[in-house]
Amino acid sequence: MVLHGTPAGYERGCRSRGGCQHHRSAEILTCVDAHIARQADFRLSRLPATAQVRRAMLTAAPSPPGADSGPACALPVHGTLWGYRRGCRGHRECPQWRTGLRTCVEAKRLYATEYAKNRGRGHGAPIAHGTTAGYFAGCRDRSACAGDEAGVTCPDARNSHKRALARRAGTPQREIPVDAAVAATRVAAWRSQGYSLRKIAQLAGVGRSTVMAIAGGTDEQSSRSRITAATLSAILAIGMPDVSVRSSPTDSEEVPASGSRRRAG
Repeated sequence: MVLHGTPAGYERGCRSRGGCQHHRSAEILTCVDAHIARQADFRLSRLPATAQVRRAMLTAAPSPPGADSGPACALPVHGTLWGYRRGCRGHRECPQWRTGLRTCVEAKRLYATEYAKNRGRGHGAPIAHGTTAGYFAGCRDRSACAGDEAGVTCPDARNSHKRALARRAGTPQREIPVDAAVAATRVAAWRSQGYSLRKIAQLAGVGRSTVMAIAGGTDEQSSRSRITAATLSAILAIGMPDVSVRSSPTDSEEVPASGSRRRAG
């Protein structure tokens, strides 16, 4: 059973003002308005979700014990960073959203942007350059960063921190690719002796698609200009073909790219 006029009624499916039992009521809010009011008013947020929200409560509700008091309470809450810090974390839940004004979330984002710009201009507390904190304070340009004593910039410190987190999480370090030109020369030499890409891949212990890409590619595989150091070592480990011993492929060694072996005539 839906108890209309409460935030709980909104959560249970009463999402239309016109369909609520208290539509146009002079005393009790609709479920939609009760939900919004509870999100917007710090005092109403202390009430149970099943409590009906009356219109008189919007202005006459007494401050609960321990609630903020003083001049700050007279200031507008919503559409400000203060409203965001007090729990207004959604655009649609903020009363400002219905009127097209700035919501608390937007106010927080604007504050963060302006804060970073001001710190970058030298206003406020000095930025600790060469640190992750400096990066989040707005120093994200290596050319403009003063760096620390070792010359580490804020972006460098941030990247180093991210790599350290990745290593602790078990993510392996990314391999730096190397030039594939030497490997391509070695593959071309074996192909000139009649070896298929499949046979070369078997000799090197790498994938056929990798050898195909190194060799220059096909319609299905583009040419690869950089490969991993492990792949390069595997290709070079098979050595150069001995032209004096072998001038043409044999039945036992040759495997055409189509996958079928040649038979002696």
